[in-house]
Amino acid sequence: MPDALVPLAVGPLLGPGVAVWAAAIVAGTISGFALACQPGVNGALGKILTHRLHASLTSFTVGLSCTLVACLLIARSLPKASDYAAAPWWTLTGGAIGSFLVTASLIFAPRVGAGAWLGILVVSQLTGAVVLDHWGLAGYDIRPATWVRLAGVGLMIGGVVLVLKG
Repeated sequence: MPDALVPLAVGPLLGPGVAVWAAAIVAGTISGFALACQPGVNGALGKILTHRLHASLTSFTVGLSCTLVACLLIARSLPKASDYAAAPWWTLTGGAIGSFLVTASLIFAPRVGAGAWLGILVVSQLTGAVVLDHWGLAGYDIRPATWVRLAGVGLMIGGVVLVLKG
């Protein structure tokens, strides 16, 4: 949810700090469920099209179209080529990361199942997040990998193991 829309959504009821957290929880919950759906949806499309990569291409074409509309309606502008001049090279890798994720998901999720695939993703995301936070990599502020955070990762791994064995 764009920062400008957060106060409109819940700000008057909860205050700015709580409003951002509330909006993040709602958006994160919707995004998490959508992420669980996406590999299945793309995998089903990949079975219909001539090649699985065509499903990935279709996914990103639709995503680009939606993002273009959002830029025009919400930001009321598109980025300028000159805006990218100051950007470090690694800040432009998000699309490649997304392409890998979507393509790997549409190939492997239908084969191993949603629970297994998303379990692998969740544990690796959380582990990666703790590492990125600990060293302040990829634009994140430093947040030490305390024993509590590491225990949380361990509990997530245990939860995924239970889902896989269940």
